[in-house]
Amino acid sequence: MSGVSSILKKRMEFVAELKNHFPSLECLDSAADREHWGRDWTRFHTPAPCAAVFPRTSDEVSQILKFCSEKGQAVVPSGGLTGLGGGAVATGGELVVNLSKLSRIEPVDRAAGTVRVGAGAITKKIQDSAREAGLYWPIDLASAGSSQIGGNIATNAGGLHVIRYGHVRRWIQSLEVVLMSGEKLELNGDLDKNNTGYDLRNIFIGSEGTLGMVTAATLKLCEAPRELKTFLWALPSLKTGIDVLGELRSRSLMIHSYEVLSNNCFELVHKCQGFAKPFSKAAPYYLVFEVDTFGAADVSETLEKWMESCFERGVVEEAFMASSPADARSFWAWRENITESLSQTAKVYKNDLAVPLREIADFAAKLEKQAGAWFGEDRLFLFGHLGDGSLHVNLAKPDSMELGEFRALCEKHNHELFALVQTHKGSIAAEHGIGLLKREFLHYSKSPGEIRLMRSLKTVFDPLGLMNPGKLLAPGR
Repeated sequence: MSGVSSILKKRMEFVAELKNHFPSLECLDSAADREHWGRDWTRFHTPAPCAAVFPRTSDEVSQILKFCSEKGQAVVPSGGLTGLGGGAVATGGELVVNLSKLSRIEPVDRAAGTVRVGAGAITKKIQDSAREAGLYWPIDLASAGSSQIGGNIATNAGGLHVIRYGHVRRWIQSLEVVLMSGEKLELNGDLDKNNTGYDLRNIFIGSEGTLGMVTAATLKLCEAPRELKTFLWALPSLKTGIDVLGELRSRSLMIHSYEVLSNNCFELVHKCQGFAKPFSKAAPYYLVFEVDTFGAADVSETLEKWMESCFERGVVEEAFMASSPADARSFWAWRENITESLSQTAKVYKNDLAVPLREIADFAAKLEKQAGAWFGEDRLFLFGHLGDGSLHVNLAKPDSMELGEFRALCEKHNHELFALVQTHKGSIAAEHGIGLLKREFLHYSKSPGEIRLMRSLKTVFDPLGLMNPGKLLAPGR
């Protein structure tokens, strides 16, 4: 019997044992199901799980992981399949453990300002539940309608409002986690104050499912923004955007979001969506941002006077402040339709990066030169969360180039790109994590000492290496 046939036979035998041991567990193992549930939003690796299972409780998760540990069977945690780093892709016969059925959202505890949710709870439903209770879940993502809180926690998700609220990490009061051995841990409980040594909760946040599976969490909620003023500005330079941010902060104005897009992004949205251009001439960059006035007349007055002074001082030549909700929606449409417009016109290779704010203008200028040398002018589409130094780098495939050649070149140029990020003391993954796609490049953002300690942590929590193997840390590096 060939090696391949032997491996397939062992996988089939394991699935048969699994079904026999857990007769009421939903288990899908058809070719179509394995392909669907074995991937996330990325399409760079061929999914090849042995099966996908859908536990209904954390106790079932515990029993499944204990069974898999005893059998030496690797597992991949899975949720809404919206990840962009390959962190939920099963490529080597792993069992996909999808947590979508752990979707319970308990009643909001108004006094504590918290809500307990299962790992499969959808981000948008958590937002709605908080809003109904008069509170606010501040993590807002483009994938809010389908992403799940377990994945948000596993990747320490950010989104549009990091500049005001920070990442998911800041809003996690406690976690329920199941280790590969089947052991369940409740980390921190319902406590705001708990000064008892190592905070294991934070080790699991952002660990990409490599240490254990998050099955439930208690989330901290906050007060909703009162009254947002929305702006659309044409920027003479990216540095101007940083200077404007500094002016807003120096006036103690509460910035809710702060987004930037390059001129070719703006032109692409105009072409694909048919939006009328509000500006008389093109600018290198455009800025969409929101400031919370808290419904206070003096804050609104300060904001309006400051904007007038920006015109008078020549900081900006063309800028608009929304005078109605319809205006605000039209401003945001320029930012929100970039990804869809890109998908309509070209195959795109994506990277999400972060650099310190003081470095970002210089970094972008160098990146534009690099990308121009790689694929020609206007193939780089740059946009993102300028307020927290996070940029989405999109390289559009030239029409004359084959897709395989384009992807190979992008992966080759990643070394140059990430070396530039390293020079500017940045991160090669601002939001989407490392997963499979960037594990070979982790050394551009982490020192050898950090990587060594990360490997040590992996061994402590998952000594057999069965929990989401191959993700985050490259084998043998």
